Amino acid sequence: MLMYNRAMKRMIIFLLCIMLAALPCAGCAQAADDVWILFVNAKKGDAALISANGKFYLVDTGREENADALVSTLKEYGVDEIEGLFLTHSHNDHTGGLKAVAKAFTIKAAYRAEFAEANKKGQAKLDKKLGKVGLESTILSVGDRRSLGGDAYAEVLAPTELNEDDDNDNSLVLMLHANGHTALLTGDMQFKEERTLLRRNADVSADILKVGNHGNPDATLEEFANAVGAGIAVISTDTSADADSANARVIAALGEAQVFVTENDPIGVMIGMGKDISAGYASIVNNY
Repeated sequence: MLMYNRAMKRMIIFLLCIMLAALPCAGCAQAADDVWILFVNAKKGDAALISANGKFYLVDTGREENADALVSTLKEYGVDEIEGLFLTHSHNDHTGGLKAVAKAFTIKAAYRAEFAEANKKGQAKLDKKLGKVGLESTILSVGDRRSLGGDAYAEVLAPTELNEDDDNDNSLVLMLHANGHTALLTGDMQFKEERTLLRRNADVSADILKVGNHGNPDATLEEFANAVGAGIAVISTDTSADADSANARVIAALGEAQVFVTENDPIGVMIGMGKDISAGYASIVNNY
């Protein structure tokens, strides 16, 4: 009887082990609905990689001289194709890496704002740049949404009108929604576009803010920063190339927000938007 009990006990333990092995391993892999944003260290440029539900999206492509490093970083994070490329505006520190990115990856869709700076022939500069790499622009207007899978989506907040003085204030402004969290991506938006959003009573409140125009003093009004109320702020810059960026006035305007600057890490800043929000420098946060 004792031998029988021991044999039965071993059999039960064996069956339980098989059952447990068949269960999903919580924490062993990224959940299907997890979303993260990598604000790449693109020197004095902007590039943000969004991973959502197993697909990748890119907001801007940085400068041409840093394009190879950007492509290398994207590959290291598992990118083989880009579901959607969002170009905020035409300036070279946001579009300079386009050729290299388009050569390295299949880009399934490319987006630009309804209002954009045009060349002397009246063609939107972004349309020409995208056309050179075989891509056609999909135009986004305020209120448009692009699904990122699951409950995640990007909503267009600006621009609402053409600013002929500076294409920075034609920046495509996106609010990323995921798992009950929000991230406001502002391109190079400056005071004029900020004031327009405030005047329209647009809901700009967000958990995470990508600070406009590299944290230069011509962006991030205190009133605007207060309306956003972000707990986490990211500045994309290289202060050795742009001494006015990551400006003290701007950082003060961000109040109690935890501020990360991409130049402080060789890879950039990683923001997790899963069940909870997490933030850290990417070379330290290595679980994505």
